[in-house]
Amino acid sequence: MPEGVFGRGPPGKPPGMNGTEWSVCDIRGRSAGRRGSGRATEPWLWAGDRLALTDPSHRPQYRGAVLFTCGGTLIVDVPYNGDPGWIRPVPGAAAALAAVRGRGLAVGVLTQEPGVARYLLTRDQVDLVRRRCQQLLGPFDVWAVCPHAPADGCLCRRPAPGLVAAACRGLGLAADRVTVIGSDPRDLAAARAAGASAVRTAGVCAEPEALRATALAAADLAVATDRAPSPAGGPGRR
Repeated sequence: MPEGVFGRGPPGKPPGMNGTEWSVCDIRGRSAGRRGSGRATEPWLWAGDRLALTDPSHRPQYRGAVLFTCGGTLIVDVPYNGDPGWIRPVPGAAAALAAVRGRGLAVGVLTQEPGVARYLLTRDQVDLVRRRCQQLLGPFDVWAVCPHAPADGCLCRRPAPGLVAAACRGLGLAADRVTVIGSDPRDLAAARAAGASAVRTAGVCAEPEALRATALAAADLAVATDRAPSPAGGPGRR
């Protein structure tokens, strides 16, 4: 099985990783296979509290959340990347996340990783990339992954609402208390189908011409986070 699209899958943790890691399980703690495929069709979830996904009594009480799509919104989009060394935050991403956290809202990530279904990535590589993003951008309250290919028949691949719905359940929030910020119209369609608010921002990929536009993307991301509404009753965690 290939190590990754760059042919150099990471052998261990990125430098500087601390010992605080999140638990991992899917939305029910197990996977449900699609008929005839033998492949799981539910999303993967990581949560900040190791028992939060299986025991609601351990879940922090959030008033609202902002969910960001990952590649192109928070980090430069590199397709099928399983190497933490390739992670490059979009300029302005850390400031945007800090602004949301400063409002007392939960923050989360929504990401599609079809390289898993195509045997270009492993779950461990996806986890290492997630950890590196956390190291660079701070803690996330939920991280939701669709690891499926289009033919898998899952309900979490955009524009289907399943990934947004799973993240909302992982946070213990109704979708109408959540805003999704993404760079693809399908991200916004998924958010609206789930009942969440949606704000579009400019995307950044690893092409040279796109990288020249990162300043615009940073400004756009700041505007997008400002536009994310606070839930009724004011911002903040209960």
